[in-house]
Amino acid sequence: MAHIFDGYPAWEWAIAFAFLGAGAIQAIYNLARSGSRRKRDQAITAVCTQRGMWRVDDVRSPFLPQMLPISGAVCHNTFATPDWSLWFSEVRDRKGSSAFAVLIFGVQELNLPYIGVACKGQVDVPLGARGQTVELESIDFTNRFQIHADDPRAAVMLIDQGMMQWLLDCDRVSFQVSGPLVSAMVKRRDQNSAQPTELELLLQFHDGFAAHVPQLVHTEFPAPAGFAEAASQAMHMFPNLTRILKA
Repeated sequence: MAHIFDGYPAWEWAIAFAFLGAGAIQAIYNLARSGSRRKRDQAITAVCTQRGMWRVDDVRSPFLPQMLPISGAVCHNTFATPDWSLWFSEVRDRKGSSAFAVLIFGVQELNLPYIGVACKGQVDVPLGARGQTVELESIDFTNRFQIHADDPRAAVMLIDQGMMQWLLDCDRVSFQVSGPLVSAMVKRRDQNSAQPTELELLLQFHDGFAAHVPQLVHTEFPAPAGFAEAASQAMHMFPNLTRILKA
């Protein structure tokens, strides 16, 4: 067998160069991914700033949606308005294998029992999930969404024909309502994308949700004055409490 480079066999050099090549490819991939992540962070910061949201501590909130299919959630790119009436974060599991964009906001004069609306194929609701399963008459809606509610009557009131069509138009957004708080989420399709597509979808959902809540909901489930503000303040207090406990 031919020997080269100080007597090392040619096959050993071939293996060595193969490993070096693989390492170089991985390094280039990691560098490209890091660049995309930085661009995405900058884009999210720009969009949130336009909405009056500023970066806050990446503290996991107890207000994260119960239907979020992530255990050991880790928050990143967390922003909130000064009064915490609007809160955004990218939430992933510790392995980084699954990630969601999550937006939480309060709605004035809303006081609904728990309702969860999961977009099938995006959020898999486990067996034994909170609430009763609710099916509406629309085949299109039932094929796209799964509904669980503590009070099925409330879910039927909320998702009337107007709300139903609007939710179908919102495409990939899943959400839950509890009291005055709405928690909306979109699963990230491409975790290497530099575009804040999921955040933009969630903000469109935020902008249209209150206008599509039927008046009957406000009549049947009236909210105490200042309820939404109180819920937002509770969200604001949690990270402060966490810092105090860690001190």
